[in-house]
Amino acid sequence: MTITSLEIHDGDWHLQETCFNTLNLLVGISGVGKSRLLKAIQKICRAGIVGMDGLHEYYDYSDCSWAISFNVDGQHYRWKANTSTNCKIPETDNSPRGLLRSPIFLYESIELNETLCISRNYSEGIFLFNEMPLPKLKWTESAISILRNEPGISKIYRTIKRINASNEINNWHSVDYGCKIPTYNTLLDIQSDVNTPLIIKFFCMRDKFVDHFNEIKYDFVNIFPFVEDIAVKKTISFKNKHNIHDGYYFIAIKEINTDKWISGKDISTGMLRTLKIILELFLAPKGSVFLIDEFENSLGVNCLPQVAEAVRTRQGEIQFFLTSHLPYVINNIPWNCWKVVTRQGSNVTIRNAQQIPELQTASSMDRFFLLLNSESYREGIQ
Repeated sequence: MTITSLEIHDGDWHLQETCFNTLNLLVGISGVGKSRLLKAIQKICRAGIVGMDGLHEYYDYSDCSWAISFNVDGQHYRWKANTSTNCKIPETDNSPRGLLRSPIFLYESIELNETLCISRNYSEGIFLFNEMPLPKLKWTESAISILRNEPGISKIYRTIKRINASNEINNWHSVDYGCKIPTYNTLLDIQSDVNTPLIIKFFCMRDKFVDHFNEIKYDFVNIFPFVEDIAVKKTISFKNKHNIHDGYYFIAIKEINTDKWISGKDISTGMLRTLKIILELFLAPKGSVFLIDEFENSLGVNCLPQVAEAVRTRQGEIQFFLTSHLPYVINNIPWNCWKVVTRQGSNVTIRNAQQIPELQTASSMDRFFLLLNSESYREGIQ
C-alpha cells in the first residue's frame, strides 16, 4: 500500500490536497502541523478499521471529512468520507428522534480505478455497492469495515491495518501472560500478524527463527557494543486467587563483564526505542506504511546513523512519513523527499523541496541551512 494523496478537514483545521512519495520527511517550524498530519492519518485509518463506536473517546469525529487516495497491488483507490455528531435521525429510521451523540458516517464513497464502487449517504438512507442497494446497516461503521470480506474491499481493509504509528515507548517492552502465543510457520506469518504485541512476536522468533532473532540482536549490539546479549524472558507463572496464571514476558539485556540481566523497565529509553524501531522495521511486511513523529526523540548520536540506515534500507518496500528538526536526520534523507509544511491560520500547505527556489542550487553549502533560510520555511505560520 502507498498513500498517494490526502486532503482533510478536521474541524477548522484544513490540509490542502497533497501528493506523497514512498519516503516523506515533513519539515517546518514548530506548530505548523507536522505531527497533526500523522495523527490525522491514524485517525482516518482507525475510522476505517474500527468504526465510530467508542472511538470518539480518543479522536474527535464531530466535524471531519477527508479524501485519501492509495495504491494497493497496482489498483488505485480513492476513499472519501464525511463524519459528524450533529445530525438528525432521518424519518425512515425507527430510532428515537433527536440529535445523535455518537459520530456517524454522513457520506462515503470509494472509487476503484476511477470507477465508483461504493456510495453511501446517511441523509438519503442510501447504501450502494457496485450499484446494488444494501441495507443501511450501521452508520457508525465504515463501508470498508462492513464490506471487509468482499473482493476488492478486503484489500483496502487488510492494508489499512498495516499503517503503523511508531510511538516512542508506551510500555511495549513487557506484556502479561494473558496474551495469546500464536503459532507461526514462516517469517511472513509473523510479519502479516498485526494484532499480536511486538514483544510476543520477538519471543516467538527466539525459538523458531533463530537466525532472524540473532540478526536483530546483532544490529542492536552493533549500536550498543557494551551489550553482550538480549533476550525475551518470562517471570515464573503462578495462579492467583482467581485461578488465573499471573506473570509476564519482558525484554532483558545483559552487559559485558556481568552476569546480571537488566529488565525492560530499567533499560534506557533510547535503547528501548532503538530496539522497537529495529523490530518494527524488520517485521513490517512489504506494503506497510510507517509513521514516525520526531524521529530523533530519545535517540542518541550513537543510535541515529543505524536507525536512519534501517529506514533507507526498507525504502521502496515501506512508505515512510517522518518528522524531524535535527540537521543530521534531515541531511541524511534525500532532499527531494523533504516536504515543507507551512500554515496560514488553520490552512496547512505542504510543498515539495523541489518547488523552493533557494534549494535549486549546485552550491556545496549544506542544504539544511539553505532550507532554514528559505522564505518558504521562515514564513512558517501566518
